[in-house]
Amino acid sequence: MPGTVAAGDLLIVFLATHGTPNIAAPAGWTFFFGWNSWGGPSSKFSMYAKAANGTEGGTTANFQTSTAVKGAAQLYRISNWRNSGVIANDVEVNVTGSTDANPDPPALDPTNWGSEKTLWIAAYGADGDNAATAYPANYGNGTYAESDQSATSASLASAYVIRTSAAEDPAPFTIAASSFWIGCTVAVRLAA
Repeated sequence: MPGTVAAGDLLIVFLATHGTPNIAAPAGWTFFFGWNSWGGPSSKFSMYAKAANGTEGGTTANFQTSTAVKGAAQLYRISNWRNSGVIANDVEVNVTGSTDANPDPPALDPTNWGSEKTLWIAAYGADGDNAATAYPANYGNGTYAESDQSATSASLASAYVIRTSAAEDPAPFTIAASSFWIGCTVAVRLAA
């Protein structure tokens, strides 16, 4: 977790694993998706979120896998989101998958709000350590993570943009080589 987490902050975790284990999230985390590779059983990509209680700063969160696997994770801390008290009303996601060198997060049109100030996160999880070489156009703060550089590695990348729009369809990422991947687009409703 980040060094400082305030009560009410939104925490979002993306987790990519080699293999397709079941994952038990720590108490308080809401499961959004956990999808296996499109076309093969070699990797899994998951997302979890929670409204922070303020005690998380500087701690760790143990996402327990059913088998020993390599994994990579990224965490977002969002302080200015619209917390209605029902996390699924303020965070929405769409997921797809394929096998190639261009993980393409799908279009998302949130059902719980229209054209409002929204944080859009594009992300993917993939089998292997094929580094992200390009991020979706007009998305900033691109970040890549990998478990290691081996035949049993897992990797993921994400980037984001804040804009007022009713829907979003991020452009694809580019990775170093063709791989199984799962891509997602996440919408976080921001405070007015």
